Amino acid sequence: MIQIYKEIRPYNFALLLTGLLLLIGAGVVSFLPKGDLLIFLNTYHNKVLDHFFYYLTNMGDGLIFLPLVLIAFLIDKRLGIYYLLVGLMHAALVSIGKYILFENSPRPIIYLKQYTLHLVEGLKVHKWNSFPSGHTATVFAACTAIILFLKSKLLQVLMIIIACLAGISRVYLCQHFFQDVFIGAVLGVVSPWFLWKVYYFPVVLMKDGIQ
Repeated sequence: MIQIYKEIRPYNFALLLTGLLLLIGAGVVSFLPKGDLLIFLNTYHNKVLDHFFYYLTNMGDGLIFLPLVLIAFLIDKRLGIYYLLVGLMHAALVSIGKYILFENSPRPIIYLKQYTLHLVEGLKVHKWNSFPSGHTATVFAACTAIILFLKSKLLQVLMIIIACLAGISRVYLCQHFFQDVFIGAVLGVVSPWFLWKVYYFPVVLMKDGIQ
């Protein structure tokens, strides 16, 4: 048991940092009116950021889980099942929010129609089902699931930065409000952490004969 905990302890640093960022995000959501952060970011648009966020936002595409699951299965069957469950769980939670609990919630282009927003050329801007952000949930779920098995703090921080920037891209590109992104990030962090605690770690203990 002691040896196993020594092997998995390094993720604590990244999760604590992620928790701190989410706490800060909760404060922003509580005190900043809906749409204010988007309008602020939108005023600082330029071609470099347009291209950067246009491509970075694809890190939140649900298809990103396909190579992760395949690679995980090649490494270890339990790991492959874990990544598959993470992909399914976060997708289910997002779908419940988007299409049942908050169906047809307006996106920025509708909610802020009185403003002239800068839209990135060539990008399809959606109008409905804003809450929560599926792209943000996906990238945070993927990065958190990877972080749980990384020992390098540098790589852990890199994963967090990628996830945060992908979340910011959804606001910059006028696809979501910060509130959508924040809840998407929460769902993305909770899904892999919950499944790691209730599925992957207990299975490892049982396999190694530790009760």
